[in-house]
Amino acid sequence: MNLIKKHNWMSNIIGLLSGLFWAIDGVFLLFFTKLTPTDSWELGILVTLIHDLFAILWAFIIVLIMKKNKEIKSAFTNKNIWILLLSSTIGAPFGMTMYILAIKEIGVGQTSSISICYVILASVLAFIFLKQKTSKNGLMGIVIAFICVLTFGILQIETKTHSFKGYIFAILCVVGWGMEAFLSSISMDRDIDPQVSIMIRHIVSAIVLGCIIAPATNSYSENVTQLLNYKNIWVIIAASFFGAISFICYYFSINKLGISLAVGLNISYSAFAVILEVIFFKGWQIYHWYNYLLSALILVSLLWTLVPDKIWIKTKK
Repeated sequence: MNLIKKHNWMSNIIGLLSGLFWAIDGVFLLFFTKLTPTDSWELGILVTLIHDLFAILWAFIIVLIMKKNKEIKSAFTNKNIWILLLSSTIGAPFGMTMYILAIKEIGVGQTSSISICYVILASVLAFIFLKQKTSKNGLMGIVIAFICVLTFGILQIETKTHSFKGYIFAILCVVGWGMEAFLSSISMDRDIDPQVSIMIRHIVSAIVLGCIIAPATNSYSENVTQLLNYKNIWVIIAASFFGAISFICYYFSINKLGISLAVGLNISYSAFAVILEVIFFKGWQIYHWYNYLLSALILVSLLWTLVPDKIWIKTKK
């Protein structure tokens, strides 16, 4: 008996696209930071709120274009919607807030190298509780990509910051993102549409950020809001469009490929981000040679997941 599902090229490509579109989202947000040079993490929370508010609109438009009106009603009448609401709360506002707080305490490099471990947590939960397995080529590609991304984060560490709080925030971010992948997979397996799931995710995120986290962190203060203007708001709106598409691709791949392969393909954003920065920014930063090597290895290893397992698996008749 064959222990893995039939290889699905299109689903893998969509999984890779989730990484590409998330990298594009990041490029727009990088452009925003150039327009608004500040290290205010309160502004980061406010930007995340605006980002998710417009992502609701984009996700809703996409759902309508795909003619999934009935799926919206079905999702809200599904008794298992609480699982999606929980995953949305843990992954979106909680996970992202912990990520922002961790960056403030220990910097981007250490935060990135720790937060990427959500891939391990999500994969372990999927294996233990959902009995999800992946192909040998898929597993090999994910492991190589994970090692490269982890190395990426470690090499970005430029300071000797040792904040205990920062590490706790980063670990909580791992828990949030890992649990989101795990719980959202369960909710979609119980007949909640992936595209509708993303719309609901952004709604939950916006409500929690807007009503709880932003007021608690004083992100609505005049000192923060005055940093926003007509020009940079449009940059956030553009970022939210690609972010919404990225999450739709991400949830689709979780639903079709399983958690391990989906999260593995999603982390390709780290490689795409380096490439896109070179393409779109004239004054782009010249990185060390190993950054480009790692980017290439990430993309090659994830493309390897597209290769069928014919040379590895003998099907038992």
